Amino acid sequence: MYSSLGSYSQLPPGTEIRVWTDGGVYHHGIADWNGNVIHARKGHGVIRTSQVDFSYGKPIDKLRTPSSARHREEILQRTNRCIGVPYDLLTFNCEHFASWAWGEPPRSRQLATAVVLVAGVGLAAFALSRG
Repeated sequence: MYSSLGSYSQLPPGTEIRVWTDGGVYHHGIADWNGNVIHARKGHGVIRTSQVDFSYGKPIDKLRTPSSARHREEILQRTNRCIGVPYDLLTFNCEHFASWAWGEPPRSRQLATAVVLVAGVGLAAFALSRG
């Protein structure tokens, strides 16, 4: 469940957020203090930026908020320890980072979906070429 923020606001620290990109995928991050977001960005690794820089001026979706102050602190400790870690599309992209920050195994549903689609197209092309 998520809610879309029509304008930029102070998000509760530890909140997982996302924004739709021009590349046709969601970019994920974790809200930090003072309107900042920690996220993994291609070419930069894990960085802290403003909400505006994170979202490129687009509306932000709020995905989930920590259930307690302790959970929030755990999330923020993990995110801060990761600043500077390199981005890797297959093993540590923005979605992997956000799920890991929440104390879950790193996962990227978007990447998994893309892999399945590419495999399906490849199998279909192979089947058609065989006649």
